[in-house]
Amino acid sequence: MTFDEKPVADITTGDIEAYRHHRRTQKRSAVTINHDLKLLRKMFAWGIRERLLNATPFRVAGEIEVPSPEPEHDDSRPQHDQSPAPSRAAASRADESAVR
Repeated sequence: MTFDEKPVADITTGDIEAYRHHRRTQKRSAVTINHDLKLLRKMFAWGIRERLLNATPFRVAGEIEVPSPEPEHDDSRPQHDQSPAPSRAAASRADESAVR
């Protein structure tokens, strides 16, 4: 499948989705398809870095990356001290000074 001999700058998100669908109809594995798409994504990123392209069909304008929510803390349960444990050497020195 080709991109209808389109110039690279004219490839759209729809073209990428059509390519993905075409690869599925060829009975390619998800790993193979994802690898192909990863290479295409890298090609477009390189084109942008080199200022050969202004945009990539892999990013939709206005798309916002949503961070994953932070785990909620249950205030009803006691919180454990999160400070690191002393090293064995420090604990040994503390034991020796207590003996003196």
